[in-house]
Amino acid sequence: MAATQEQIQQCRQVFARALKRAGQSDCMLLSGGLDTCLLAEYSQELGDMLGLKAGVTVKACDEATDYAYAEKIAKKCNLKYHLVETTLEQLLEEMEFCVKVFKSFDPMQLRNNVVIARAMMEAKRLGYESVCTGDGADELFGGYSFMIKMESPDFEKYSDHMANVMSFSAGPLAKELGLKLSQPFLDPEVIEFSRTLNRAVKVGIHDDFQHGKFILRQAFPDMVSVWRVKEPIEVGSGSTTLPQYLQERIDPEDLARQQKEILEQDRINIRDAEHLAYYRIFKRVFGDQCPTPRFQDDPCIQCGYQIASKDKNFCYTCGQWPARSSTSQ
Repeated sequence: MAATQEQIQQCRQVFARALKRAGQSDCMLLSGGLDTCLLAEYSQELGDMLGLKAGVTVKACDEATDYAYAEKIAKKCNLKYHLVETTLEQLLEEMEFCVKVFKSFDPMQLRNNVVIARAMMEAKRLGYESVCTGDGADELFGGYSFMIKMESPDFEKYSDHMANVMSFSAGPLAKELGLKLSQPFLDPEVIEFSRTLNRAVKVGIHDDFQHGKFILRQAFPDMVSVWRVKEPIEVGSGSTTLPQYLQERIDPEDLARQQKEILEQDRINIRDAEHLAYYRIFKRVFGDQCPTPRFQDDPCIQCGYQIASKDKNFCYTCGQWPARSSTSQ
């Protein structure tokens, strides 16, 4: 069941008010996905409400997909377009910054966060003082593939849970870099509006493909990225090739030796070459003095660092899931 015309109109009105409250931003971290596309194009339609001057996109390899969409959006919205063409090796050189900010050696988190960090660093280098992101759309409007697969009422329960616990890396990164951050999807009215919508409105089929965030696609049908399939940051930017890149640069016997050594000396399970590379950075940055408590009342089963909260079973430090044993849950 698609959204009603009343819901579509309400959606546009809610976002118009949210963009007005968001204030001015110099620069959009422009992934070229539905979320940043909506913000950039609707802002332009409303008379440049966000005051955007530019868009920044990171491209780490030829397989990256974001830049093709982002460039079209920038052109449509009259934004100065900055494509940051980097290499995997250069991203790795900047990984220490992310490890320090997030106190983590979780590969999935870091290979996504380093892209955001790189884009923000470029924005700052270019003289921009404020950045805008599309954080929150996937959590609030069912954009993730695993959410799309859920049926009612599990979908609605999980959506509500996501609205309560969602957090994003852009905040800590912007703070560390001294940038002002705008996240219009996190506007309280947008969040409350999303809670009124069920799965039938958030998930739908177009050209035989099931999409999340369906009401956003219906409400803004002329967007460049209206039917672009959701892709993680690491895929769109190309940082998803980091695991293979690091795996190819270590001898399997050397990897096994270091895994054994770290388990015996530090009591940490290292999963693969990428995990090892980030742990070495983590160890260099923090030594044995990481601010996150270790071996206390709720430790991760793989690294011993404290799990962030009782309602989560994921370790932000090492990336383990589930982070508790079945007997302790």
